Amino acid sequence: MASGWTVDAAVGTLIFNDDAEVYDREYAHTDPTGAPVSLSSYEGEYDLSAWSASVQISKAF
Repeated sequence: MASGWTVDAAVGTLIFNDDAEVYDREYAHTDPTGAPVSLSSYEGEYDLSAWSASVQISKAF
């Protein structure tokens, strides 16, 4: 006869094709695609990776 205990485990990863790039500037909410409202802006590139792992233990009764 089974004890009723169950153990589940999982491991996962997210794989991204390219590095993410961002370019942002200050804009007017009334015209977000128009000319910038100031010279303030930033840009960057970053590498993304994500891993996860989980374990679950349960008892049926």
